[in-house]
Amino acid sequence: MLNYTFDRRYTINGTLRYEGTNRLGKTRSARWLPTWNISGRWNVHEEKFFQSLEPAFSNLAFRASYSLTADRGPSDVTNSEIVIKSYTPWRPTAGDYESGLEIETLQNRDLTYEKKNELNLGLDAGFLNNRINFSADWFTRNNFDLIGIVNTQGLGGEISKKGNVAEMKSSGIELAISADIIKKDNFSWTSNFNYTHLTTKITKLETQARVIDLITGTGFAQEGSPARSLFSIPFVRLNNEGLPVFINEDNEETTSGIYFQEREKRIF
Repeated sequence: MLNYTFDRRYTINGTLRYEGTNRLGKTRSARWLPTWNISGRWNVHEEKFFQSLEPAFSNLAFRASYSLTADRGPSDVTNSEIVIKSYTPWRPTAGDYESGLEIETLQNRDLTYEKKNELNLGLDAGFLNNRINFSADWFTRNNFDLIGIVNTQGLGGEISKKGNVAEMKSSGIELAISADIIKKDNFSWTSNFNYTHLTTKITKLETQARVIDLITGTGFAQEGSPARSLFSIPFVRLNNEGLPVFINEDNEETTSGIYFQEREKRIF
């Protein structure tokens, strides 16, 4: 970690970490990963020209940071090596017992960390001897190597397994205002206002969900859509036979043709 400040006006920080875990694959790119962060701050209120702005302005500073951070992923992803468990095989007579071993999860040595690049720009300002304070932050993030379920053809004995299958971009803004409305020796009144807006978009997803997965109502992933989006099949009415009528992908009314096991990329 490196920290340097010049004349109380300019500050730069740098951090370097070397992450390591034995819960992922054996390869060096999976088990070990350097992460870092660099940030800076300009205290404008320490500049000589700032005195001409007082007392209307009492504090002003600009901040910026850029980083690469990582996470080992979901806690249930632990199969850097094959996972074998014991079980009791079935026998036709209840008195016959023996122990057996079976593969619970195949080795998954290609998994690596979930990673994130983030750029953050910030502003801090104070007015009227800091009785009013304002801060604003804008950030953009690029998440990649995100871990999710991969549906396979069953080669190796697993129909589905975990893999680094997704990428996501997000950006947002955070605003905060606090003010000392009343400030006396025996009484004070402070008000705070906070506003946050965040947008996300899945830019890459190397797996496909079934229609039934997308419309469960708990949120699911779809390339080109926000994270944990909610989907539904447009319902029109019940026909004279009591069957539900839907709008299909061709914008036509239908009572059939909707296959809930379908894995084509359709957005309803």
